Amino acid sequence: MGIHYFLNTSSPVFYEIDESAKIINLCLDLYFNNQIEKSKMKGLFQQNNGKIQNIIITIKESNKNPNIGTRFLDKLSGVQLYGLGIWESGFRNLTNSKRDINSVDDVSGLKIRTMENQVHIAFWKAMGADATPMSWGEAYTALQQGALDGQENPATVILTNNVAQVNKHLAITEHAYSTVFLVMSPETWASFDDETKQIFTDVMAECSISERELSRKMDGEAVDQLKEQGMTVTYPDKQQFIDKAADLYAQWEDQYGDMISEIRALSVNQ
Repeated sequence: MGIHYFLNTSSPVFYEIDESAKIINLCLDLYFNNQIEKSKMKGLFQQNNGKIQNIIITIKESNKNPNIGTRFLDKLSGVQLYGLGIWESGFRNLTNSKRDINSVDDVSGLKIRTMENQVHIAFWKAMGADATPMSWGEAYTALQQGALDGQENPATVILTNNVAQVNKHLAITEHAYSTVFLVMSPETWASFDDETKQIFTDVMAECSISERELSRKMDGEAVDQLKEQGMTVTYPDKQQFIDKAADLYAQWEDQYGDMISEIRALSVNQ
């Protein structure tokens, strides 16, 4: 692998470079679709005193293994985007201001902010929560005012958004896996020659693996920091959540049946 990240052309985050490899240099401007992802990336870069402006990525050719995610990237052409890769935001965990969550039954009655997503809403209703879809910009104020009891996000997002100031109970539920799609204008992609396209495609697949490793390291560190900020951390039995969500698979079978089967076949728990 040959990946070298620089912030403002200095202060490397991490690198593993092969000097003999054929490399190309690309300068990318970063754009964020919401404040949560911006804050997470800011947390990543602050350790190097960098600013979120440009990243220069030095890359070399590598191998790509097709997977389920590739098919999702291909679907982006239908909305005038070119999908480069899928990075990890992290496994989502539940926080609240009322009580420790030691079992799925402890979720009952909690007013939880959810994403504005029907599957997500249905899941929390199945857990017994009062699922309340709301944008993140409104959610934090609602948590401060007590209009909401809790929310759920990856630990890094919980940390960088100061959720510990309004919620003191963190349950490592890992009930959903959030991703970030890296996209490019189709016109920009079309301007590359075939060799550049292939190098870009291959290395993005490899970078995605490295990003997941870094993301999970940061996630563990975030949990430790949240404990230091006064959060009580519990580890409820995830199987209880899985069992309570069982009926949801049938509910969404017609729309997502084939994909659900493929993903479940890859599960280490099956």
